Amino acid sequence: MDSHKTLATPADSTLATDLPPSRRKPRIWDKIGGGALTIAVIFHVILLLLGALWVLQIYKSPEKKIDFLPGNGQSGGSERSASYSVQQKKRAKITPTTNLKRVFAEGAASNFSLPDPGDNFGEMSTLSSLSSGGALGGLGGSGGGKGFGKGLGGGAGNSGLKPVMMFGMLMKDTQKIAVVMDVSRSMTQYLPIVAKELDKLSTKGPLILYFGCGLTKETKGKFDETVKLATGPAFERFWQIWQGKTPLNLKPDERKALKYNPSAPMPLENIYRQMSGRLDTYFIDFNGIRFSQSALLAKELKGVDTIYWFSDFMDKVDDETMKEVLRTLKTRKQKLFLHATKDGKFLNMVRDQLALPSGGGVMVKDVQ
Repeated sequence: MDSHKTLATPADSTLATDLPPSRRKPRIWDKIGGGALTIAVIFHVILLLLGALWVLQIYKSPEKKIDFLPGNGQSGGSERSASYSVQQKKRAKITPTTNLKRVFAEGAASNFSLPDPGDNFGEMSTLSSLSSGGALGGLGGSGGGKGFGKGLGGGAGNSGLKPVMMFGMLMKDTQKIAVVMDVSRSMTQYLPIVAKELDKLSTKGPLILYFGCGLTKETKGKFDETVKLATGPAFERFWQIWQGKTPLNLKPDERKALKYNPSAPMPLENIYRQMSGRLDTYFIDFNGIRFSQSALLAKELKGVDTIYWFSDFMDKVDDETMKEVLRTLKTRKQKLFLHATKDGKFLNMVRDQLALPSGGGVMVKDVQ
């Protein structure tokens, strides 16, 4: 039986390491595709390095530019040859036209509106034009000027104010007007008409009532020139006595002794009631008909630039007194306009020596 057994010879046995690669048992790394993964990782690392270098190249910090501005307004330094004026730098700080925002409040009433982006708003030549009023109208332009026009408020155009007129007489360059009214007995009938005309004006100022229209040298200390409000017992006394039939030739002491009589009727009562308590209305007690300078030069009129004097100009005037009045008017920069109800005896003298030299004018017109 042993003779039938065959023994393996060395030639028949083969080692695993001696097998060709195609017949070897694959390793775990090979099973999961490690080789391809290694190649992909290496490729992406190289790609990221190239990308990082490219980004750093793009965002490399620019070289700092140093800008010197010496006192003469020009840029300096050998590093820069270009010169920039201070004017250009200031202009660059102005908000560009395209950045302007249009804002509105629903339901708000206003005459002012912002321009569209396509308008020329914001286009200006120099900063100096802003400060001198050359670009923005009401903020200081050719319409606004030094405020609003030539005034502060002077407004648009030359003065920005509507023309001031009394009974058709134009008073140029007037911002505030006061009226001196002759309330001598022949003139009081015009008082309501004049007051109504004054009240139409937005530029109206005080109304001062004076009995008479003369301009002569006064005697100091003989009478009271105090300007008083047209209200209360003082005005009640003044009106009753001097709008009635009291003689005008009384001496100062006799005039002071006169009292208001509550039982006596009030002359021209309707006019009295209209004037009594009227805002910004004053009177000067009767001192004689020839000293109306006390009304023309009253301190209550210092704030106006135009005085409108309504009278018949029948009372005496003298050269010396008119020179003194004119001197004060010029010092205050006031113009005097005369409204005469008729060609009074002394109208031409007051016109030529007082009204016209002050920059005012004259009108002869009966308004009844």
